[in-house]
Amino acid sequence: VSVIEAGRVDPRTDTIHPPEAAESALRMVRRRAEARGITLTNRLVDHADAPRLLSGPPLMALAARPEIAALRDAPPPPAPAPPPPVGVDAGVAALSPSALSWDRERESLVARFNVLPAMRRFPAVEPNAERPLTELQAWVNRGRAAGNVGDLYDNRDRGHSVLSPRNQMQMSRVVYGPEMQAAGLDYGLNTALLFDAPTIGNASTAIQGPYWRSQARLALTSPGGADRLWRLYQANHLYVFPEHRDHDPAVPPEGAQGADARPGFGDLMPANTPYFLVSQGSSRSDQPLLVALRTILAALKPETKAFLTERGLIAPTLQQIFRRGQRGIGDAGYLTPAAHPAVFNAGASDLGAMMGFANALAPGEVPPVVRLELRSASGAAGEAPGLGGAAPGEETLFDTPAAIARIWRGAGFERRYILSAAATEDPNGRPLRFRWVLTQGRAEAVEIRPLNEAGSEAEIVVRWDAPAPTARRPEITSPRVDVAVFADNGAQISAPSFFSVLRAAHEERVYEPGPGGAPRLASIAYVKRGAYADPLIWPARGWTDELVWAPSGRLEGWVRKRPRSETRFTAHGLLVRERDDQGRAALAEAVSYGFQQQNNRPPLVTETPTGRLFRYVYAGETDRVGQPAPID
Repeated sequence: VSVIEAGRVDPRTDTIHPPEAAESALRMVRRRAEARGITLTNRLVDHADAPRLLSGPPLMALAARPEIAALRDAPPPPAPAPPPPVGVDAGVAALSPSALSWDRERESLVARFNVLPAMRRFPAVEPNAERPLTELQAWVNRGRAAGNVGDLYDNRDRGHSVLSPRNQMQMSRVVYGPEMQAAGLDYGLNTALLFDAPTIGNASTAIQGPYWRSQARLALTSPGGADRLWRLYQANHLYVFPEHRDHDPAVPPEGAQGADARPGFGDLMPANTPYFLVSQGSSRSDQPLLVALRTILAALKPETKAFLTERGLIAPTLQQIFRRGQRGIGDAGYLTPAAHPAVFNAGASDLGAMMGFANALAPGEVPPVVRLELRSASGAAGEAPGLGGAAPGEETLFDTPAAIARIWRGAGFERRYILSAAATEDPNGRPLRFRWVLTQGRAEAVEIRPLNEAGSEAEIVVRWDAPAPTARRPEITSPRVDVAVFADNGAQISAPSFFSVLRAAHEERVYEPGPGGAPRLASIAYVKRGAYADPLIWPARGWTDELVWAPSGRLEGWVRKRPRSETRFTAHGLLVRERDDQGRAALAEAVSYGFQQQNNRPPLVTETPTGRLFRYVYAGETDRVGQPAPID
């Protein structure tokens, strides 16, 4: 359904129906989407989108009309002048709708602030702080360190877990007006706002119900979520979220209390990214990480901080220094898995080390953001359509410049990827060399092979494997493979960018040797006792598929087993209705897959015969696969 101003366009007749018909159609679409567990979102469409929208269905039928062509070809209207910056004197960065302007390129609302130099009358560290923070305050007083004047703190849990709630400090607090609060722009993930200043923030909340998850997992599994995270990252924003049940051991540690005493499901993060930080634990476990980020911002040299802010490199630099500043890491351990977990322990930060790393960074040494591109992927093509109740090859979770993630859904035993970091540019024009480091997963199941001398391209081979221990918490296992990519400019090594591949921890897969000894899938059960499947990635299936291989080595089909029934499918994903005297499919029917709603539970994948029948034709007596021919 496409809505143009007051009506709905029918692409078959070029007619525009009255708004009542449009609203009725939209309500119908929403009801159908909700019944299938699909969330619809509104998207602002501006003038720049017109040529693309008019080039394809359903609006292409209107493109030749003179009035539509004139609208399409007209120059874009000038952007309105942004409102004046909000003055900040007493540490309150007050936000109201009048302070916002729309940034068309970044698809975000933008607020600008003018933090007055008089904010230096406040301290950069907590009163009565102990070393090394007392030393940081001395650096700030002497002008050796920048302090936090001009930095913003964005609390997004309405005061549940607040940084320095009782003390006025140099860092300014974003305070949302009533209209902003009523619109929900102050709570949870920041999906709509950008500020023109270095910003750290937190949302010490989580999502409950059948789709329960942390804010971090919500961001990575929401449509367009990773793209919004990238926009924040390159706009000098970095947020912290508790993992809250998304990263816990199956056997709780001895003496654990409260939520920590419940058995967990291991690492549930679908990808590792540099776009935020996640703290181990629940409410307020994010506070030590926020303190660390505030400390790093304050310890930067004034000229270095100005350089980073101007070039959108604050967040990557915070990531690099925070990771180097974990206890036991430093420079020697920075290129090891221990420095780059998906979740960080709240008490592992060495503030003194972070201060030293930050204050030693010179503008001419600042490392770049590694920009990744997936050049090719193999191993998923040609797999059986309908195996598991999904089309093959749908394995993309997201593609963003500093994080790329794939979901392993197909039947193959191996995936091959070619990735490139060649688009990375050093902010000072220094030559770059690249390091590719396996930070999650067993080395026996992953191969990394650089393809040129500088290491700007690499081939990554991933094999199916069981969940592997995480580096910092071996009792917590993860089904994910993470490869961190670093740029070395000769003076500094960058923050990591990540390539992640998520395997299904809840599946029981059996691979057996095929022709030539190469492993091939024998069976796949979609439910494993004690395991968890994210319903936004792995919808629930109530069956097991056992594959049938022909003597030629080709897939003949599979048998789908349920507790009280079993059905047979062809290699083309068709439901077998009749078999010939050799047991091969003679007549088969196409099946469609949908979702069945369940009370207070995620939807269940369903299969529905469509009535479209196919007659199978075989090349000879030894052909066990055949080809389906539709019956008119």
